[in-house]
Amino acid sequence: MRRRTKDWAASAFLQTILDTGKSVIINELSVDQPVADRVMERIVETLCRELGGAQCYFPKIPPWSLARRDVLIASKFDGTNLEALAKEFELTNRQARIILESERVRRKEVRAATVCGGVDG
Repeated sequence: MRRRTKDWAASAFLQTILDTGKSVIINELSVDQPVADRVMERIVETLCRELGGAQCYFPKIPPWSLARRDVLIASKFDGTNLEALAKEFELTNRQARIILESERVRRKEVRAATVCGGVDG
């Protein structure tokens, strides 16, 4: 019985990838439905062939979006709203503090580079 549940979950996951991809291709790239169908079917087939049997972890936020999220968190921080920001961005208080400290250091480095004209030496 457990195997059937896993198969259904995997099928639902692959169907979500298929449907989402088709929607993006059609709506954002103005590609015809049959072409979008073929492209996404090939992508899902490749994923199955390359990753079949593996357990995969998918982060809540793609890695390329983390920097924007961190800058947004720092810009919203007013010194008193750490817990609210952690909740809003689905982080622990510790994770939010680490992000805020990293952003503080990054901003300090950017200011120092700007003051020095960004010239080495």
